[in-house]
Amino acid sequence: MQQKIKEFISIVSQEVEALIPLSFENNYYGKMFYSNKNKVLESDVLLLKKTISFEVAFVHVTLHLVCKTCRGIDFETMLKMVDKEGFYSWYRIRNSIVLEGINNSNITFSEIYQLINEHDTLIDKDIKKKLGQFYTPVGIVKKMIKELKSDFKSLDENASIIDPACGTGVFIVETIKLLKQWLTIDNLVAFVNNVVYAYDVNPFAVVVTRINIVNVLFELGYKNDDF
Repeated sequence: MQQKIKEFISIVSQEVEALIPLSFENNYYGKMFYSNKNKVLESDVLLLKKTISFEVAFVHVTLHLVCKTCRGIDFETMLKMVDKEGFYSWYRIRNSIVLEGINNSNITFSEIYQLINEHDTLIDKDIKKKLGQFYTPVGIVKKMIKELKSDFKSLDENASIIDPACGTGVFIVETIKLLKQWLTIDNLVAFVNNVVYAYDVNPFAVVVTRINIVNVLFELGYKNDDF
């Protein structure tokens, strides 16, 4: 199933690349221009454009999968929630084969989590290096979170959990899984909404982190008919 989903992402990515509006490119470059001399923008514009196309495709395909797995959660509502700045919302998947494939998929919450955390294997290694994108493996994150278990157990409503370079949100997701040992799902959702913060220089990372968080909350039992 994972391979099929990756094929869907590739198909959508190619479609996106031919449709990217100039306004989006300028906005993207502006957000990624975080140094005085960004060599990626100067020498690898075409490669970066392919990466941008992949990111747009990945957000839309993954979010469709989450909505499908959550049994009918409205895609437009979910998109507004995870893409609060409207950064990736200019695009919609039109390919009927991809949409049908997503609707017929039997992908699980854990498989979506795996897909999100392995997305960087589909990105060109050269551009990841030049943009300084490095992702911590889930296994290492789990060990780090386990070491802090006693500290997490004592958290209260006055605490804050902050990831200043969130990537795909794996540190936050593994923390949420741990906190479920002591909090009801409703209290856990309230905790996430009130005191969990994620930041990154790449807007893609922030949106994907939100998708990852939504995915794990539903996996842990969150059910809200008005979501």
